[in-house]
Parts: sequence; structure tokens; C-alpha cells
Amino acid sequence: MTALRLTPIFAAALLAAGAASADIVVMSNGTELAGRVEAVESKPDRIRLVRGSGTIEIPRRQIQDIVEEADSVDYRRIGLQLLDARSYERAVETFKQSLATDPEDTESKDGLRRAEAAIAERDAEARRAEQAQIDDRIVKAREAVQAERFAEAEVLLKEVASAGPNESQRTAAQLALVDLYLAWGFQRLDRLDVKGAEEKYLRVLELDPQNERARIELLEVWKDDPSKRAQVLEAYLLQLRNDPDNLELNAKVADLLTTLARYEEALGPLEKLTASPRFRSLGYDKRFRTSLREAILNQTIAGNFEPAIEGTKKLLQYFPEEDPTQLTVLQFRKAMSEADPADIDTRAALVKRLRDAGLAELAQSEAAFLARVAPDNEVLRGILREEAELRLAEVREELQARNWVVARDMSQRYVTTYTSYPDLVAVASEIYERSSVEAERAAKARREQGREIAQQGIEYYNQALAFSNQLRNTEVESGSRPYSPKQEAIKNAKRAVERFEIALQIDPSLGPVTGMDLNTRLNDARSLYNQLTQRGTALPKNRNVPNSRN
Repeated sequence: MTALRLTPIFAAALLAAGAASADIVVMSNGTELAGRVEAVESKPDRIRLVRGSGTIEIPRRQIQDIVEEADSVDYRRIGLQLLDARSYERAVETFKQSLATDPEDTESKDGLRRAEAAIAERDAEARRAEQAQIDDRIVKAREAVQAERFAEAEVLLKEVASAGPNESQRTAAQLALVDLYLAWGFQRLDRLDVKGAEEKYLRVLELDPQNERARIELLEVWKDDPSKRAQVLEAYLLQLRNDPDNLELNAKVADLLTTLARYEEALGPLEKLTASPRFRSLGYDKRFRTSLREAILNQTIAGNFEPAIEGTKKLLQYFPEEDPTQLTVLQFRKAMSEADPADIDTRAALVKRLRDAGLAELAQSEAAFLARVAPDNEVLRGILREEAELRLAEVREELQARNWVVARDMSQRYVTTYTSYPDLVAVASEIYERSSVEAERAAKARREQGREIAQQGIEYYNQALAFSNQLRNTEVESGSRPYSPKQEAIKNAKRAVERFEIALQIDPSLGPVTGMDLNTRLNDARSLYNQLTQRGTALPKNRNVPNSRN
């Protein structure tokens, strides 16, 4: 746009109207001032000239002429003035104003590029200076660590973190912090400040969780502190993940896990140790067995039968002498838990399978429970009837063996227990009558009779012990019913208890050591029975056995 020269009268008229116009003011002495002209409303005899170096007010009487130029030229000239004055941000804004009025103004484009480049270079230089200061702080921090001025080093490295370091500086500062807290921890430990050393080593692990030196030092600090077992364990577990076949580490982890009763977690390390002849000889196989048993029990109580079954299989694999029937019981429990509670036929079939596996006592107990809601189920009735017949056969055996007092006691209990089977109760009643008569006849030989019964109890107890020692043998006798050493042991232990109780009732003098020491023998038999049946409470110590007559 060509510059337009205004006469002072016309320019004054424009200014009086409040317009911002003209860009070159020609002074009376011939001097030319470039800028944007604005009116000063409070001072009609003056104008305001906006320039890159600032704003000035000029009296009109000193103005010879005012030359108006295009806005883009006006802003460009001010932008160049600002650029020369190193007011780069203001120059950028002014060049943008110029380009807003004339987007094709190449000089304004060039000025904008130069202003932005100057800003970038200035900022880069400032950043380089800042980075140099950060590097210097890191160097000084390391020097302070070497001189054991740890607090000073910590302050310097905190300043680095807040100064906006680049990635490499951030890494260098973190490494310096790790070295700082390690050295600080060593110093605290040398001065017997265990808590202070612990704090510094923990700071190291916050910064570098894989730092082996800090972990080793922490374990040394914690090793004699029972309250730190969990932390020590976590440290060992982390090491074990990196070195899973290290048997020494497995032993440390296993020791801590079993101490903390975390048996399921201990199984992996203990299995590895059990497979090692050296560690097996140190008793880790016994810990493995105990942990397996505890884990199986916990899973069973929680109703998690599948892991309990797998644990039992492993228990039998490593320790074949364990009772194999516990696997059958768990499989039964699992099947029962999965069966529809309303499907009595399926549940009864499972109980029958349990009975056929030789677990007659448990099967009878389960059948009795189910029979409460399904008394007419033929399978359950058959199991319970068979149990009643077996118990009656035992009473008959005692009668045939002429064990009158035992037959009398057992038949009396039978009559009150199996009331659902009148035909069997009638037989038991006959046995009771006959055995009672015969017992009366033998009353005169009470002492000898008591000794004989006690001796029978001793024989049954010895048989129970023999069968309990054969539990690892899973073979069965040929015939229609399977053979279970455990069930035979239970049966004989029960018979021993019954005979000792009856013998003591016949002749209490057999109880003390001066007699046959039946009190001790009875306690041993009860203990064996409870152990074999895993009862929560002991057998009753007093049985209601009718007194024999003299």
C-alpha cells in the first residue's frame, strides 16, 4: 500500500475523532519517528506514538507532518524494533498481528521466524545452563557421599529431582541415591544404630527392588528379630524366584513358611528338599509329610476336595506307609458334595461304594444320617441292616465262646441300640437271658473270670497294634468283602476296651499296678482306638455294665 501523506489539519481532524492512524511522524525539525499514532483523549493537544522501544507523547505543535502506512507495515516495523531490542515474545506477537492483516507479508514472516528461532536458542541455552548445574550437583553429591557428608548429599540429590533433569540425569541421580543410602546404612550399622541402618536399606530397595547388597544387609539386620520373619521371607522368596533350584534358599524359605504355618506354600520347597538325600537326612521329609497333612486338612475343612485329593495322592506317593483309605474317604466326600442333595439314590449308592471299599463304620454312619430323611431307601436299609447283623454276630461269638459276662453286656446294649429290627432284638434278648444265667453261675469264679477277660483284652489289644502296624499294606483278602487293616485294628481295639472295662468292673483290684495294671492298659487301648478313628473326643471312660452277682 502506498503511503498517504496527510496535511496537519486533516491529521488533527482524525486524531480529534479518536482514530489511531499514521505511522511516521515528521517533526518540525525534520526528524521522522516511526510507530503507531493514537489519540490522547484527555490531552487533545498531544498524540501518543507507540514504538518498539516504548510509548511517547508528542505535542501537536511540534509535528510538521504525519504519514499513514498500511497496518502490516506498521506492525512489521514495530516487530523489527522489538527484535533488535531482544524482546522476542513481544516481537512474535507483533509479527503475528502484521500477518493477520497481510498474510503474504514476507518480511513479517521472516521476522516471525527469526524471533521464534531466537526464543528457541535462548531457551536451549538456558536449558544447557540448567543441565550443567544439575550435572554439577550430582558430582558434588557423590563427593559428599565419599566424604560421609550424607545429609548434604541427600539435599543436593533432592534438588536435582526438583530441577527437571533429563532421562540420563534422572538415572544418574537415582544411582547416586542408591549409593548414598547404602553407604549411610553401613555407617549407621557401624555405629550400632540398627534401626537407622534398616531405614536406609529399605530406602535403597524402594529405589532399586533388585538390589542384592541391600537385601543381604537387611537380612543380616533382621535375622534375629522374630517380628521380621515375614519381611525376611519375602526377601528370600524374591531370591528364590531368580534361583528356584538353590536348595539352601529352598531350605530357608521352607523353614520360615512352616514356622508361619503357611503349609501349602511350603510344599514346593519341601518337595525339592525331600528329593535331596542330604536335606532328607536333615528331617525335611518329616516336615514335608506334616505340611502335606496340614494342607490336606485345611483344604478338606474348606471343602476344596480336589486339591485335598491331589495332596493325598502325593502323600501316599512319598510316604506309602500312610493310611490309603483316607484317599477313598476324600473321593467319597467330593462325590457327595457334587451330588444333588435331593438325589438320595445317588448318595446312597456312594455310601454303598464306601462300604464295599472296606470302610464299614463310616458307611454305617453316613447311611444312618441319610436314613433320617429317607428311611425307606432300600440301599440304606440294607447297609444298616447288615451293620446290625454284624453286631449281632459279634454278640453270638461271645456267647459261643462262653464269655457270659461279655455276651450279657453286649446283648443288653444291642437291645437298646437296634430297636428298628425287632427280629434281631428278639435274638439278642434270648442271648441276654442265657448269658445272664450263665454269668450268675460263674459269679463264684469272679476273680478268675476277670483275669480271663482281661487277658482277652490284652490279646485283642496286641492284635489291634499288629493291624495298625500293617496299614501300609493295601491288599485285601479274597472273598466277597474287602480286607482293611485299619478296620480290623479299630475292631480289635474296641474289643480290648470293652474287655478291660468289664474285667475292671468284675474285679477292680486288677486295675492297680499290683494287679494286672488294667488302668494303664485301658487308657492305652482307648488312646489307640481314638487315634484310629480320629475322634475329637475320647471314648467315655465309664460304661453302664450291669454288676455281676457274687
